[in-house]
Amino acid sequence: MQGITPALFCFVYLCTMIDSKTIEAIKARAEIKDVVEDYLTLQRRGVNYVGLCPFHDDKRPSFYVSPSKNFCHCFVCGNGGNPISFIMNIENVSYIEAIKILGKKYHIEVEDKEMSAEDRQKYNERESLIHANEWLNQHFIKNLHETNEGQQIGMTYFMQKRRFRQDIISKFQLGYALKERDHYTKEAAQKGVKTEYLVKLGASIPHEGGPTTDRFASRAIFPIHSISGQVIAFGGRTLRADDPVKYQNSPESDIYQKRFALYGLFFAKKAIQKEKKCYISEGYCDVISMVQAGIENIVAPCGTALTTEQIRLLKRVIPSVGGEDSEEKHVTMMYDGDNAGVHAALKNGKLLLEQGLFVHVVILPPDDDPDTFAQNHSGDEVKQFLTDNEQDYVLFFAQHFGPEIAKNPLAKASAIMETASTIAAIPDKIRRSVYIQECSRLLDANEAALTEQVGELRKKKLLESYNKQPKGEEKETVTTSATNDNGVAPQTASSTATPDGGNVVEDIPIEALIPSGLQLPSGQLAEPEITNPIEMPVSPYEPYERSIVHYLLKNGNDILFQLEGENGNKEKITVSQFILLLIMETDDIDFRNPIYQRIKKDILEHMNDAQYLTQGHFLNSNDIEVSKVASELLMDPLYPDVEDELILKVPRVMYDLQSQIVKDEISQKEKDMLTDQDQKSRVDKMKEYIILKNIYRKISDQRGNVM
Repeated sequence: MQGITPALFCFVYLCTMIDSKTIEAIKARAEIKDVVEDYLTLQRRGVNYVGLCPFHDDKRPSFYVSPSKNFCHCFVCGNGGNPISFIMNIENVSYIEAIKILGKKYHIEVEDKEMSAEDRQKYNERESLIHANEWLNQHFIKNLHETNEGQQIGMTYFMQKRRFRQDIISKFQLGYALKERDHYTKEAAQKGVKTEYLVKLGASIPHEGGPTTDRFASRAIFPIHSISGQVIAFGGRTLRADDPVKYQNSPESDIYQKRFALYGLFFAKKAIQKEKKCYISEGYCDVISMVQAGIENIVAPCGTALTTEQIRLLKRVIPSVGGEDSEEKHVTMMYDGDNAGVHAALKNGKLLLEQGLFVHVVILPPDDDPDTFAQNHSGDEVKQFLTDNEQDYVLFFAQHFGPEIAKNPLAKASAIMETASTIAAIPDKIRRSVYIQECSRLLDANEAALTEQVGELRKKKLLESYNKQPKGEEKETVTTSATNDNGVAPQTASSTATPDGGNVVEDIPIEALIPSGLQLPSGQLAEPEITNPIEMPVSPYEPYERSIVHYLLKNGNDILFQLEGENGNKEKITVSQFILLLIMETDDIDFRNPIYQRIKKDILEHMNDAQYLTQGHFLNSNDIEVSKVASELLMDPLYPDVEDELILKVPRVMYDLQSQIVKDEISQKEKDMLTDQDQKSRVDKMKEYIILKNIYRKISDQRGNVM
């Protein structure tokens, strides 16, 4: 096993399950932009595309996608890779599962060549859970369309009570669970779907001393899809008058966490990107009826209150209204016209504001919810109503207090405080100032007082978030580029990570962060305690090695110089030949980084095959670590995209590495001579020291000649 990394071993083992030609066909077909756009919205930036990174709480687009190189990379968290590794990361799946997801996307059949049906189910529990959900989904659809009970009860509910069209029923894959208490649990077992997986999904409920029963028996079924289209859970609406539980939803499982899921997002992605906005409603039927009315850019939480995780997921999908650098992303809450709907709008709008979204709200007539309103109006009427009644959320919030203030002037102070709290949630300073002006007018409040209150609330939140961070956790700060009249940047804490993952951006003096009671000399600030210092590279030679590997990957096949032989023929020396020959001929030079070692080994094995050693070879490497390093280096803006100075840069960085290695050896020899008590040994070390000094001088001369 020596020389084979765990990632490579895993790949070799798994590849026996899928035909290599199929894998190569998927690699050739999968386009990184096409794959990434299934998960987030991209905007063109030159020849590349950018978007909010799906792997961390990204505030500004830092996730770059390069169609020409067929890979992606985030310059903040470092995640990315080729289409396969991207799917592995974002879906948290194995290599083979990623291959299957891409195969499904590009309509390429993927077969497990050496696995029986039983072995396939044992192969991976997560895959088995997804397989079980897919089986359930098809079973429910079949019940609805092909059984008398499904037609008479399920289809009647969907088409007559809900007035869903057949095409809409098919689009959302709606289904029906039969009345028999253990019908699908028994049938699944007969079809090879193990009951244990249905139990882990919560679709089947075990009973001590009794049979395992169906959770969704006698219910209309609403499947819940992941952003990539996999069925991850179900919502079941009872169709029995005597059932006290109206909705029964899948509990959380290894493949479903409801705080991360939005109902309808898979179907709404393209419409959201086209319309550059998204509607949020409360229920499954709200979404489906609005889609049927022509409002396709709509989603809803899955049986839970709106969460920060759901908002961040949505934010990655919604495109900006402005240009490349614009962060103007629009979302509109669409809620019932009753008190509960208004309360939900008031509550959720603040969460959306905190994530930097531009928030609007539409409140429907008192007796309507989005479902009934869409049922009772034409598509054109629905669209016109939404256009005419959409309000800015902050102004809606302030106006909400109007009747209360009119009846009770003493309630004015409370209204101002609540409005100030809402405005304080907005990250952007300019937007806050505009809202302060408008809300001061609406509430007949003193603008200066409201401004002061907003500032106090933001300062309080900043301090709370700072103090709540666990001891030892690094506090994320971003220094502002603003300067004072003298051109000196003021000492401010302009961005601190909050517990919910958001950022509070504010010009708050750093003195505000100093614990009370700490006395400082005049004009000085306390030195921040470094509780979690940034880890240094594992080797002091990492920067040099990284540069050398960059040249190997990007310019390996380029001609560095030509040598004239005895017969007058010219021999061309490529960058990779020069680097690797120097490494092999010089004892002092080699890579300490094991990933770089694997790249070097790969190049040595294919030194004479120029077509093999392409950038795409390493970007699409089956060794995931190599693929990630390749994507990081080839997207690194520190390396300019020029080749005219290779003859200077490549030898220089090689000599820099060798020089640093020898310099460190000299330093170590000096220490050894001082501590060695044996005279003969000290003399030997002195001789070695002199040899090293001569080597160092020669390297310096060579480096000077290059420069």
